[in-house]
Amino acid sequence: MSDDPNFRLGGLRLWIDRYQYKAETDYWDSNWVVVRLECVGHNAVVKLCDPCLRVPELKGWAEACTLLANGEADSAALDPMEPYLNILIDRSDKDRGLLATVKITPDGYSQFHEFRFPIDQSDLARLVQSLAVVLSRFPIRGDVPPSHSPS
Repeated sequence: MSDDPNFRLGGLRLWIDRYQYKAETDYWDSNWVVVRLECVGHNAVVKLCDPCLRVPELKGWAEACTLLANGEADSAALDPMEPYLNILIDRSDKDRGLLATVKITPDGYSQFHEFRFPIDQSDLARLVQSLAVVLSRFPIRGDVPPSHSPS
């Protein structure tokens, strides 16, 4: 495990350590990754370690971030199946600047944390580049079911 995060976004640092199920080949089970994250805001630090993301979710977010960076979309959301992490980047900051809203719920019964970080185009460009590296390291495994294939 590296000390350098796979990506940073505002006060969020996220590491992807490994596939949860190393030997799996099924599209659904083989694409879960173990995530460690730390989000730091004013007087707050929230940490999470969980296999709460799937590689196809990261790929979809990377594509949405690319569209946002190219001016072809107004937002890019990472909204995984698991409820522990949600990230939205949109143009809701002052003067329609970019704002990253990070929601972390380590324990859905007793906690909910939300952080907002103004970011700029260079932050978004670095994120897109970092996600490309992550996806080259963790490619989608297994055959994509027909209902989830691009049209």
